[in-house]
Amino acid sequence: MLYKLIKQIFFSEKPKLTASRVIQPTVDKETILTKTSAFEQLEKKVKAIGHSQYPFLNKTYSPSSRVPVTDFSGFIKSRLKSGDEKSILMLMRKIIEANPGVGLGIGADKYSDYSWTDGLVKEINSIDFNKYIEYSDASACWDIKALWIIASKSGGGREFWITEKENFNSIFAAAMTGYNHKLTAEFPKLVQSANSFIRKMRKDDIPYWQEYPLFKQIEEPELISSLNETRACFLNLSIGARIVLCSAIRKISGNLADCSTYSQRNMGINADQVAKELYDSKLIKGVKETLTVPEPQWEFITKAQMTEFCIANNIEFKKSWNKNKIFKTIQQMSPQLADDLIKDLPKIHEIFWFEIAPEYKKELNALTVFTEKLLPVYQVLCFIELSHFS
Repeated sequence: MLYKLIKQIFFSEKPKLTASRVIQPTVDKETILTKTSAFEQLEKKVKAIGHSQYPFLNKTYSPSSRVPVTDFSGFIKSRLKSGDEKSILMLMRKIIEANPGVGLGIGADKYSDYSWTDGLVKEINSIDFNKYIEYSDASACWDIKALWIIASKSGGGREFWITEKENFNSIFAAAMTGYNHKLTAEFPKLVQSANSFIRKMRKDDIPYWQEYPLFKQIEEPELISSLNETRACFLNLSIGARIVLCSAIRKISGNLADCSTYSQRNMGINADQVAKELYDSKLIKGVKETLTVPEPQWEFITKAQMTEFCIANNIEFKKSWNKNKIFKTIQQMSPQLADDLIKDLPKIHEIFWFEIAPEYKKELNALTVFTEKLLPVYQVLCFIELSHFS
């Protein structure tokens, strides 16, 4: 029944990530009403940088898109390690606050009863990754759990993370490239589960899955990171900084802000927020340059931000349009909306020039290849403890 429901709701062409599997935990109403000290401290920090109404969300995107204002993976990781699951439940409710979904329990703005994100947090927290992968560092399990929890804000089953649209697994793989991975004897069973799911999608004539390739069994059970001299430095970086660094390695040099993809920002990972951390690590070299923003200011808005704005305000546009045409359409629709789009833009523009440190370039460049090797591992891991399609 659950599979049929997922199919009916989500799969006409490509899968759309919306909450589909809701696990209702037992929640103590009186306990959840009281904010933890860790959550209160986090709340104070984000109020200065977040959306005016939804401070846990990025103010340059529509609140309905659930884009976090910053990378919360470090906070989640520390709370997991200390056994403070409640603070994470509160955080995730805030992230979906502006768009809690339809028929998915209460909104995130009231700390009472049940939110669908509660069940997903508890599910991920209970997973034993060591059953499938022996990592070279115990911290790795906390890293991947933190990333999975943030990714769960989109709702939907983890099995749909193998699609290209959200690019979650590329992000996971990049964050984990500093660890050695040894696949256990249980891992091949996950490959079988993934392939069972794809075959089921094909059998039910779901168009997107007809050409989607089956996974091959991974022949190398031991996947050794390319990092040696820089391993400790890489793993000491925040999870978000590691991910931005992997993007920067592909670009070699330029403006670090250009290395931050929408998929990363959708997880709360912003290049400008980790630039100083990366400079201090000595893995990259560079300087920050501050420029006055010239007119038109909208040049410094990404096309993705513009289209998000149009969707949120019911403005019709075509994906093929460039930013200039989209902005003129917004102006014609409503000069006030056009002003709203740019009113919160900074009056200065920061450029974070960088180049990969020459002494580490060879070792870091090898991360790109290792990330690609890890990608199918993290795609297959999405099928941990998922059996409704088997």
